[in-house]
Amino acid sequence: MKIIATISTKCSEKDFDNLIETCLSNYVNNFRFNLAKFNEEEYDLFTKKCKLLHSENNILSFDIPFPGMKPRIFIYEYPRHITKGEFIYCSNSTKSNCYINVDNFYNYFKLGNNYYYQDGIGFLTVEYISASKIVFRSENEFVLCSGKSLTGGETLKTHINKRIIDLLNNVKPEEIWLSFVEEPMCESLLLSYLEYSPRIFYKIETLKSYENIYNLLTLSDADIVIARGDLGTSFCYNLIDIQYNLLKMSKKFNKMVYLATDFLKSMNISTLPSRADMIDIQFAVQTQCDGIMLNVSNLFNNFSHQVEYIRRCEEQIKRSC
Repeated sequence: MKIIATISTKCSEKDFDNLIETCLSNYVNNFRFNLAKFNEEEYDLFTKKCKLLHSENNILSFDIPFPGMKPRIFIYEYPRHITKGEFIYCSNSTKSNCYINVDNFYNYFKLGNNYYYQDGIGFLTVEYISASKIVFRSENEFVLCSGKSLTGGETLKTHINKRIIDLLNNVKPEEIWLSFVEEPMCESLLLSYLEYSPRIFYKIETLKSYENIYNLLTLSDADIVIARGDLGTSFCYNLIDIQYNLLKMSKKFNKMVYLATDFLKSMNISTLPSRADMIDIQFAVQTQCDGIMLNVSNLFNNFSHQVEYIRRCEEQIKRSC
């Protein structure tokens, strides 16, 4: 089972080098970069770092914001502590202190509905809405950071970004993960712009993509990433069953399957995982998924303990079979 290390596109050159060195010293050479958070102003530096990394026979996966993405909140002064009952005033103008990247709020949000901030860290209710302004009331206490997503409404349909196409053709990552895929063959337009043939993965993130999984598996050559963060907001009471069904169906059609989001998160503060995380890893190994994703940027200090735990778990399960 692959261990795929997520590296932030925003980290400094020094931090980038340290994170890569940590991964390689633990024999992890699969790297994933989320281009939904990519800063185009750092295009040249990011390209240089990735091409150098690629030249040393490492495997790169680029997660791109196409054919869809979630609305994201951007604030100029962050992090900001939000209390329960506090109102959060947002606009779709980039000049406002709190900006959400949508053209018309009516297309994505509804008055009185609830939305999750950052996969459930925050829980928000829409108190006021117009085409250009929206007000949320916080239902819990949390920390608001810039660039994090909102889940529960419509996803944003996105267009091909020329800068990202240039980056893909320049670096040529082995794998490209497509976000919020709900219909098969959405990659055909993307591939027409590329100068090479990468392996394509569909990220399963919404109720509609789950309901359409048969067509996604049979009408396309793409493999599958089960993105549990977003799926968890739609299937919070039966995510284990949903995850198992997706794995079983994907394997039936000989697809590669990766599992993503929050593996071994308890090791942020501990050298041993929580009992829930132990069961989570055991499930991934026993169901024979092809890879799991670890967020190295958040787990730098305990990354070696994570990798060791996963590998020992694999060894123990193989012996007992």
